[in-house]
Amino acid sequence: MYQVYKIMNDDTLDSLASRMNTTSSELIRLNGLKDFNIGDLIVVPSDDLYFSYIVKNGDNLYSISKMYDQDIDILYAINGIKKGDYIYPNQEILIPRDGVSIYMTNDGDTLESISNKIGSSISDIVKNNSNLVLIPEQAIVYKRA
Repeated sequence: MYQVYKIMNDDTLDSLASRMNTTSSELIRLNGLKDFNIGDLIVVPSDDLYFSYIVKNGDNLYSISKMYDQDIDILYAINGIKKGDYIYPNQEILIPRDGVSIYMTNDGDTLESISNKIGSSISDIVKNNSNLVLIPEQAIVYKRA
């Protein structure tokens, strides 16, 4: 789900976000960025699980969720958007690719119980989710068989 990237000479936060199919705000959130320096290592989302959608005038998260047959709560979670927040034209929204699903954890979930519920091995869950803490409402990414 994530990979490490070394910041290069011509990188800007916006160009890197575009190339990695994410948003500048997501890179800042993932890395707690205050500075962006050549040679620094940062965490970026792997681009094989999501694609980005550029918000157009008149879009809302509900219409986007219906357009791509996605649960709106999943889109809120993976984009760091709170219910009631606005989205804006030209904003990038991450959408799970075909074959990728998201499981939202519940109180008391374990890796074993999640594995049984979604039909994915524990090793695949760990591989696709680098920051597992299993708190309620954590998004767990998995590939459907």
